[in-house]
Amino acid sequence: MTHATFKLDFGAEDTDAERHLRLLVGDATQNVEGLPLSLSHGIAGLALFLMYVGALRPDLVTRAEVQRAFAAIAARLPRERVTPGLFSGLAGIAWVSLLAEQEFGYTFAGSFFQDIDRYLCELVESGKLLGHAELMEGLAGLGVYALRRTNAPLGRRLLNAVVAQILLSSQSEEDGTIYWPTMPNYMPDPSNAHRYSTGYRDLGMAHGMVGIISFLVRCLPYVGEEQELLPAISSGWAWLARATLSSGISYFAEEQVEARQGWCYGAPTLFLLLHQLRNARVIRDSSIALERECVRIISRPASLGGALDLGLCHGTAGLSLLYRRIAVATGNDDWRRQEISYSRVTGHNSLRMLSELGGVFFLDPTSGRWIESKGMLNGTVGVGMCQIELDIGVNPGWREFLLL
Repeated sequence: MTHATFKLDFGAEDTDAERHLRLLVGDATQNVEGLPLSLSHGIAGLALFLMYVGALRPDLVTRAEVQRAFAAIAARLPRERVTPGLFSGLAGIAWVSLLAEQEFGYTFAGSFFQDIDRYLCELVESGKLLGHAELMEGLAGLGVYALRRTNAPLGRRLLNAVVAQILLSSQSEEDGTIYWPTMPNYMPDPSNAHRYSTGYRDLGMAHGMVGIISFLVRCLPYVGEEQELLPAISSGWAWLARATLSSGISYFAEEQVEARQGWCYGAPTLFLLLHQLRNARVIRDSSIALERECVRIISRPASLGGALDLGLCHGTAGLSLLYRRIAVATGNDDWRRQEISYSRVTGHNSLRMLSELGGVFFLDPTSGRWIESKGMLNGTVGVGMCQIELDIGVNPGWREFLLL
């Protein structure tokens, strides 16, 4: 379903959190038969949301309802073609299932995880994903799943193979710094292949350098010494810090356009990566100039932050979560004001959509129309996950796929 117009109201006050949660659960569980299996837009993302709500509010979601979602995945997976990726494919389905088993006590039949491990190991070790290092659909995303499987031999083997292929996918500048390019066959927007026929350098979390480096930092306790990760992380950060400053924190190093704030691109996740590297004592330089530029951008009020919709990926729900993480990472509770502001905007406008339009909608930048979505990235369950974390507090494991 699409709607031609909807205008976000940024003058929001607190909303009825109980009513909001009930409406989100109701919308998420209606008409789900045609959804894909994926974490980003489908049944795996729905199962994640229902699992968390059920743990907090069994009066709203029962374990039987969560088990039905996983049963639907198990029934459809053998006969449907899925990509290997974390957000749209097999790694994401496996990651949600593993989280369900390890944190919530759900069980999966036979060799479910071993079979997935074996398939992903063979795929990565074959070199077929060489050059596709990104988080959403590439090697780093498969590595997110592998990080939850380090207690299994095949899981550890998968993680080693992923890191090795990511390092092989890097390219070097004359000064010795490294970066990970996005080649035309891996561009999420195929129309960019004509504009950047030799590739571009993506600076963001979803498809680029921030996501790749953030993932590699998480690998240090497992493969750091054997894969010599520290030099690669330090070198990649040196390149990224220079490129983002010179481009004005753009989408690509080849552009000079400030990226819209969100989880996928922009200053918030770059700022978080800077503090992640500092806290892990990975970098020695202070990066003061870059930090000041990030602070300048993320200090803008919600009405000027550039959010166009409510989604987790590039909307107000994701920004509210990001500001919570920024407050924690910096130890500065002043950032909570931004979190609260974006959370209020999300709750108020989500209730408007659910009440007036019958669902949660995101703005399609190509058509300019509002499109209904139940998905994790830009729809109902993503808004719901952010709201229950901020309003109630939940097991943080769900944020692993976002590297937050």
